[in-house]
Amino acid sequence: MPRAPTRGNLSNTASVLPRASPPTLPRRLTPRDIPRFRSRNSLATIHEYPPPKEPRIPEQPCRPNPATHHDQCIQLSQILRQILQFGPLAYKTRDKALRQRVLTTLQAMIRVTNPVFHTMSDWRTYANCLSIARLLGRFDLAREIMRLWQQRMFRWDPLMSPIQTLKVSESWRLPELRPHAYYMYLATAMSKAPSYAQDEPPQYDQDLSPSQNLHVSCGFYSLSTYWKTLVESPPEFPYDEGCVDHTRCLVAWRNSWRAAVRHPLEHAPAIDVIWRLSKVRAALVMDPILSGCMATLCRESGLRAVAEVQNNLFQNIGHHFDLADDELDEP
Repeated sequence: MPRAPTRGNLSNTASVLPRASPPTLPRRLTPRDIPRFRSRNSLATIHEYPPPKEPRIPEQPCRPNPATHHDQCIQLSQILRQILQFGPLAYKTRDKALRQRVLTTLQAMIRVTNPVFHTMSDWRTYANCLSIARLLGRFDLAREIMRLWQQRMFRWDPLMSPIQTLKVSESWRLPELRPHAYYMYLATAMSKAPSYAQDEPPQYDQDLSPSQNLHVSCGFYSLSTYWKTLVESPPEFPYDEGCVDHTRCLVAWRNSWRAAVRHPLEHAPAIDVIWRLSKVRAALVMDPILSGCMATLCRESGLRAVAEVQNNLFQNIGHHFDLADDELDEP
């Protein structure tokens, strides 16, 4: 029988791992099982995710290596099953060492430099990791998982189903994730609608409750009106003392803005205001009229105002869907 690792040698766990694959779901504990699982041998069955070989890249995850992609997927699946097995166990037995081990492994698994987790895992993987983080009281880690979940949804990742994310956020009462799930569900539905149906909300979805369909319709009309308002009224920016002719700057800003928002934006429905604002800002950055007719400080203030409008919309997207944090729908 292999010797269990001591306190000073917990990293060498390969020799004591069981050959049989761990169960997919956590087993239900009985009183007679708790003393046995409290032993140090239970700690040795959790893999430690290997440290990244590359420096941490903020926001943008690295791509998987095709040569080792299959083995990394298998390793990620094994680690995830063990987290799901020992996470509830650490909560029920109140084993601090096991709890810390599970959280350390979970935190290492969601690193930005983990290409498999951020490219191949689906919404179920994120939901499982989120449930373990919330169960063990690491709400900061739960917020980080939801932030990564939002980023992949807004990149139109097909594995991050907006409708399933919406259902999870409703049933688990997640106000940080719920509004963005509604937004991406509406944007996805309108992107599939034909051109003649872009002026109407999406059809009634049988997979959603009546109140959820009502929230989707509210978001459609509110975002459509908001975009029409932005088309006619560009974001305002304050007057700078270094500007010699501010009237000229305002005229150039309005003309360039109206030209940018009326430019055909492919693959973007009118209600996808966040994506449209990012494209409009990119067009304004490259606009030669702004560079030649506006003062440098006024141009920078105008571009900064567009970014602030986009950020405020992202932070307060729930208001367009008539959502309230204290009035979450029941599952």
